[in-house]
Amino acid sequence: MKNVIEILDRYYQSFINQKRDWDFFLGLAYYVKYATEIPEVDKILKSTVQKRANAEKRLKEYEEDAIKEAKEVIRNKVFQKIKEKKISYEELNKLMQEWDNYANRRILSSQSDAEALSGCLMDIIRSLHDTNYKEITKDFIIEEETDPKIIKEYTCFRKLELYKKEKLAYQEKEEIEPWGAWGNLALVYIVIFKREEELERLRKDKRNWWTASNLQGLIGEMQKIKGQSVFSDSKPVWFIKDAYIGYATRIHNYLIQELSKKENEKTTERQIKKTTLFLKQDGELYKKPKEKYCYPMGEKGDRHKTVRFLAENRGYQQTIEISSVLGDKNIKSVQTEIYKINNIAIGKLEIKNKLIEGKKGSGYRINPKYKVIFKNE
Repeated sequence: MKNVIEILDRYYQSFINQKRDWDFFLGLAYYVKYATEIPEVDKILKSTVQKRANAEKRLKEYEEDAIKEAKEVIRNKVFQKIKEKKISYEELNKLMQEWDNYANRRILSSQSDAEALSGCLMDIIRSLHDTNYKEITKDFIIEEETDPKIIKEYTCFRKLELYKKEKLAYQEKEEIEPWGAWGNLALVYIVIFKREEELERLRKDKRNWWTASNLQGLIGEMQKIKGQSVFSDSKPVWFIKDAYIGYATRIHNYLIQELSKKENEKTTERQIKKTTLFLKQDGELYKKPKEKYCYPMGEKGDRHKTVRFLAENRGYQQTIEISSVLGDKNIKSVQTEIYKINNIAIGKLEIKNKLIEGKKGSGYRINPKYKVIFKNE
């Protein structure tokens, strides 16, 4: 581990003080490449990326609620009334067609689906209100007391507001969490070493057109930095060196800290007298003699998956990561399963300490007093 830390630091020192922007970004790309090729470092990074995926999943759930609100509740009420009243005029018809295009993804927007659909619906409600169809819009808005012509507030987008708050929280985390900095570093690696592969992958699905378009722009900007563009004198918009010095420093310090922590954990574990346990592919956890001390968890059971995941990954693992391994079970279920695993293991294996340790804020790990050996039989 010490050797890994030293090499990683040499890569970091090789680019962080480069004067030319291109030399800086090229060195940074090699740093990312090395980091992902070393198992000890890549393992930390994968855990970091998983945290981003968990945050994105949570945000997506909020967005889906907002979309459902717009499609199933508001649309049905508003459109139903329009149909009943047989209302038709040019602006309204255009807005309803726009809604239909967004809803059926015939128009792709730089906005999220929730924002695009809800924004279009607001335009429809506003148009009806301004065209004196207030009997339709009264359930969806609050008018200004001093001037009823002005819409003070829309009352029908509660889920949208929750989504916007969650989106803001996500963006704030992106600025301070390691996964936010790592995402920027990985982008440098992609536009320098993997640009054509990534563009080809994105272009296979037209829903990725906005991401592909943005990536094409980033590739062009990096070409300017490299000096391979007639517009090379223009200032970068995204790849700003000072910002990336901050991202790189944050990630490097984080990796060194995590690697050092794992090294210390290894040293501590080596000093602890361990009880050897064996874990078979069919989910049997045992110590010798197996005939006397065996805990059959079932090959496809959640308890087997939990123990195997923790045994395969050193150090504490966040509860939400364990949840992901178990098919996104809720956190309470994960905690309950671990409680049961510990109780049964103590009884069936006749061990004195919990098999799985928990630590607030850190998650769970296999108790360092036990060494789990995988058996393929």
